Amino acid sequence: MLCVLAGAAPAGAEPPPGPRLLISKGTLGGRFELFTVDGSGGTRETLAKASGKDASVFAPYMPPAWSPDGSQVAVTLHYRASSPNARRLPFKLALVSAEGGDPVPLRGTNGGFGPVFSPDGGTIAFARERRRSKRRRNGEWRQVYGSTSIWMLDLTTGNATRLTPWRNRLHQTPSSFSPDGSRLAFTRVVGSKPPEAIAMAFDGTAATVLAKDALEPVYSPDGKSLAFLRGPVRTRVKKTRSKDEPTETTTTVRMTDVYVKSVGGGGLRRLTRTRNALELSPRWDPSGQRLAYTKVMPFRSDLVVLGFGDAVMEINADGTCTTKLLSARRPAQFSGGWQPGPGREAGPIAC
Repeated sequence: MLCVLAGAAPAGAEPPPGPRLLISKGTLGGRFELFTVDGSGGTRETLAKASGKDASVFAPYMPPAWSPDGSQVAVTLHYRASSPNARRLPFKLALVSAEGGDPVPLRGTNGGFGPVFSPDGGTIAFARERRRSKRRRNGEWRQVYGSTSIWMLDLTTGNATRLTPWRNRLHQTPSSFSPDGSRLAFTRVVGSKPPEAIAMAFDGTAATVLAKDALEPVYSPDGKSLAFLRGPVRTRVKKTRSKDEPTETTTTVRMTDVYVKSVGGGGLRRLTRTRNALELSPRWDPSGQRLAYTKVMPFRSDLVVLGFGDAVMEINADGTCTTKLLSARRPAQFSGGWQPGPGREAGPIAC
């Protein structure tokens, strides 16, 4: 059953003119908000709100996505509790109007997350995870199978088609279509090997590697450049003492920075060098001159690994003028990208 949705902006309200950056926000108290801000982080406009004990799952690592005409936003909803041995994650895709209103669930997307609109707006690529766990003698659950595949939803028919295979320890998640719609960029992780940014072609040719040791590849508006994430894996062991016995908590995080390169190869630029932080969800503005992303300090507290205590940032495509738009210590806030459409270009940041 879907969580209760309430308090959305009135349907029919005209979105403010100019650049609008989409933000998803979640709290530990189970409240979710989808809103937009202008290029300086102000003029906040709420699109939708949600309340319920499971609503906090909406925000962490589940950024929303604009339709190519800027009229709708695709989001990931949490719709029921999940048991440790559940084969499918408890997610579902939904659409929210750019004018505000309640999310409308999309049939055929049970277990789906991470929506990406095609350039013509007729289809949505998304991911599904399949997993199996077994209970050990001590009562703990151990995962014995895990795989993530890419699916394509036809918004006219409601039919979802699987594009990539299921295979244990193979995880593939979509992040961007090329502007002409001929290729889908996604992240591929095989077992413990480093991630790769891959382009899947729809003309029958083989998939190509866009960048090695790379995550979340995103095409620029003109299709000539690619933004992605790259960074080393770091582990922190935290020791605590209780009245009963000492315990250890191990946190493993990939400390990513934002990079940009030419789609054809070469021209690699590292845009961020954020110490003790990782970047997530790079998104181009319609002009192709700046990017928004989310910065997380993963070792600040145990909650941060879930996205709580972060900042929404922006930076020029040449690596200049890093700017903080929004920050929060308790809620989780993630950038969903810039609203497409004429007159929505943010352009370069002045500094």
